[in-house]
Amino acid sequence: MWELGLPKRTIVCNFRLRVAYNLVLLFFIICFSVDFVLNQRWAKSVELRDSIRLTLGSDPTKLAGTYRRKVAQTGNLCEHPRKYDFVRGRHQLTNHTCIPMCPAGIARPECVTDMDAISSVAPNSLFFATAASRGYLKDGQLQKTRHWIPVEDAFQITLGYTINSPDYKETSLGNMHVATGLKGSSALDSLTVLIDHTGKVHRQIQPKELITIGIQELLTLTGNPDALNQPQPALGKNSLQGAAVPSGPVGRLTGLDLRMELFCYGVGGAPRSLGVNNWEGPVCTLQAHRLIPTWVVRQSMDARDGVQVTSFYTGIRVEVQVNGHLRVFDLSTLMSFLADFTVYMTLPARVFRFIVVCCLGHLSVIHKEVLNERFNLGQHAAASVVHAICASLSFEQLANKKKGVTLQQISETLSHDFQGFQELDPDELRAFALFSFNVVSDLDTVNSEATALLATMKRKLLTVPSIFGKKVPDLQGQDHFGDNFGDSVAGVSASKADESVLDLKSWMTAASLAYKVQLEPLVKLFDQDRHLGVVERWCLPSCVQGTALRSERLVAQEFQRANMSKDMPRVSDQNVRQGGVIPGPYDDHEQQANADQLQNLSELLETHGQQLAQHEVILEQEQHSECCFPSTPWPDDAHSPRC
Repeated sequence: MWELGLPKRTIVCNFRLRVAYNLVLLFFIICFSVDFVLNQRWAKSVELRDSIRLTLGSDPTKLAGTYRRKVAQTGNLCEHPRKYDFVRGRHQLTNHTCIPMCPAGIARPECVTDMDAISSVAPNSLFFATAASRGYLKDGQLQKTRHWIPVEDAFQITLGYTINSPDYKETSLGNMHVATGLKGSSALDSLTVLIDHTGKVHRQIQPKELITIGIQELLTLTGNPDALNQPQPALGKNSLQGAAVPSGPVGRLTGLDLRMELFCYGVGGAPRSLGVNNWEGPVCTLQAHRLIPTWVVRQSMDARDGVQVTSFYTGIRVEVQVNGHLRVFDLSTLMSFLADFTVYMTLPARVFRFIVVCCLGHLSVIHKEVLNERFNLGQHAAASVVHAICASLSFEQLANKKKGVTLQQISETLSHDFQGFQELDPDELRAFALFSFNVVSDLDTVNSEATALLATMKRKLLTVPSIFGKKVPDLQGQDHFGDNFGDSVAGVSASKADESVLDLKSWMTAASLAYKVQLEPLVKLFDQDRHLGVVERWCLPSCVQGTALRSERLVAQEFQRANMSKDMPRVSDQNVRQGGVIPGPYDDHEQQANADQLQNLSELLETHGQQLAQHEVILEQEQHSECCFPSTPWPDDAHSPRC
């Protein structure tokens, strides 16, 4: 659980595949790098909607002059006011005329005031009237009139804004993130940029300039500058006979619903497409959109010259929405980006693995055998046993007849075999031999627990004096590593290691480390006395279960035959010479066969007894190794280790 596990990689030595893989990998790295820089993937957006205050208004002083100029123009709307009449079912919007502007301070049914033409219908919304339908009683008769208000060229929006966001504080992943709030205004230091319907910059408005946008410019930003005179087919066809526009009512008759979005960015947070990267202050963008076609109507009731007048105005409704964000560093956002980067960077390897395994013909067959390695317990167990036998032969060649393989023999063998390595001098070779000797001598317990593993490796590293710049002493000499260096730190010092030997079990265990199935777990696998859990018994390969059953069955049969032969009467040589009859159910040939089987059974039982004795020794050593210090050599006269 606490061990460091690293994945194993297989490198395919193919130049073309390597080049293609590196190109794809480089493409992924470039894409993520660009995304990281342009979108500031290390930062989090803090909304500024509640921190922006908007002032919205309009200037009606130019309405009367615009009306007079419009009427004086040739081909204006007032020359042919009925060409935009509309009829659909009960709705008959016909007989339109142009209505003039009322003088200042006067309100009559035959004219419109500035407040009729421009009105505020919400805190952030303005209404500009383009047509009017009125009803009132005059001389006891109901009068109904319909009019055009042709002053759209004088309609304009004037706005200003102030940003005052508090300081940002948030705890993320145990860390407090603090960022200075955004402060600014259009009248002081904030740059305003108008954006058209394609996302391009229309114009820039510098700080301290009055932000004024006309209705015609606003319609241009939406991408439809002539929307007032264009039909709206979604609102129904015109059934009027001889209508100039039969496809539907025009925009000035139905009204238009527009929305402006004011979006503010912090210092340096504006998109690069705006071209304001060097601006040292807040940047706000204004972009207009047209909403779905609908009838935009405003109703009013007032008294004019003592007459109660009910008016229905259609026109352009402009709503302004404010929003914005402040980019601040956020550790969670950065970790999320790194997680995405890690996941997506594995895609090239997965794609090329599929290509290597499935798309290269016979090469894919070879690559598949290497990449998809099959584990067969029987085959690996057989390989481990064969390798252990080879290791035992090499052990017999090196081992001392009385004790085993000594450190001196390992050092002399390494000095002979490592003659071609110029990097290691004799002292370093002796240190290498001492290090290897200590590791092999402790293999019984080095893998028992993670704590023992770390402690043992620490001791073994300290055994190599070249790390500390000390010279390795002669193996035949005394311990020169310092006070208690060999006993308390290194486990087996040079002098004590020269007196110790490696036994056959340690030697064969070290030889099987390179195999997937090591020798000691393999021996325990075939131990018939070991308790098996339900899951292990169910998952145990059938070949191992079959071997155990056959072994038990064979022993039972041999013991049964032995019991049968023990009850048979014996035949003496004298009875044979005298030609007597052999007692029992067997003839000469069968008696000889039974004798051979008894001899084989005796040899089998003797071999089995030796294996059981060796197994008991192994189990006893394993029990000792679980509780005793592994690197202290036991004295020859000790019957059990000190725990």
